[in-house]
Amino acid sequence: MKKIEQKLNQIFSNTDKSINEIAKRGYVYALAEPRDLLFVGLNPSYTNKATSENYSYKISDAVKNYPKHYKAFNDLATGGNYKNNWTYIDLFYFRETNQKTLNYLIKKDINFILEQLKVTNEIIKKINPKIIFVANSNANYFFGVNKKK
Repeated sequence: MKKIEQKLNQIFSNTDKSINEIAKRGYVYALAEPRDLLFVGLNPSYTNKATSENYSYKISDAVKNYPKHYKAFNDLATGGNYKNNWTYIDLFYFRETNQKTLNYLIKKDINFILEQLKVTNEIIKKINPKIIFVANSNANYFFGVNKKK
């Protein structure tokens, strides 16, 4: 995971000035392990109570501590016979609650977005899932679903 942190530190320290506010919030990523079922979200939220920091988290802890978001994934996986054989990642690591901000970031600093996708691609290859469940409609576009120019 040190390699991921190094890459994310590099990405988040070399941003366009116009997105500094978002980059300064830090990044968050799940410590995903090889599993057969992968759930994919868009990016971690940044609430009013959040502090600016970089961190990673275990999926098992997230299921316990944030059931509002992760319990549904656990329930789906369990119902599909993947009870202990699933994991979760976000496509992006920047922290923002408003998903429309992604369009702004693409326009202002496309490299910020592309470099995060490269990291995500590496992580997905390491997870080596048999099934990828894209759990966010905006994330579909980055998998070629709902393709638009």
